[in-house]
Amino acid sequence: MNRKTLQWLMSSALLCAALTACDKGDSADGGDAPGPVVGDYTDAWGGTHTVTAESWVAAFPPDTDGFVYTATCLISQMNENEGFLVCENDGQSTWSRYDWMRTGDTLYYCQIEFAAAEEDTAAANDSADRSDVEAGCSGYAWTLLTPAD
Repeated sequence: MNRKTLQWLMSSALLCAALTACDKGDSADGGDAPGPVVGDYTDAWGGTHTVTAESWVAAFPPDTDGFVYTATCLISQMNENEGFLVCENDGQSTWSRYDWMRTGDTLYYCQIEFAAAEEDTAAANDSADRSDVEAGCSGYAWTLLTPAD
C-alpha cells in the first residue's frame, strides 16, 4: 500500500468516526440511527403499514361491522437521518408527522402530529421523545413495527 492510499484511508476513517457514519449508528440520544423506514410492516394490533418514498399507508383490522379503515398519507418530506417524515393526509387537507427510531433491530414509530393545518406546523412538531419508548409519543408508547413476511 502506498503512502497516499494509507493517508486517504486514515483520513476517511477519522472523518467517518467524526460523523458516526461507520460505527453502530448510534444517535445523539443513545438509540440507533433511524435509517430507512421504507418497507412493509405489521403492528401489535394487527394493522399493516406500507411505507414507500411517496406514501405511508396504514390499514387497521376490521371493526365489529367488518369495515377495514385505511389511512393514506402522501409524503412531502422524509429525513432518514433524523427519522421523521411529513405527509398530507389524503383527502383531508391536513398534515401528519411520523417519527421513527431503532433500538438494535427493533423499529418503532410515533405519529406525533395527526391533523396540522399547515405542512410547516407538522414539520416543526419535534416533541416525540426517543429516549422514552413507553411514554415518549405524546404520553403514549411508541408503536412497534415488525417487518411483514
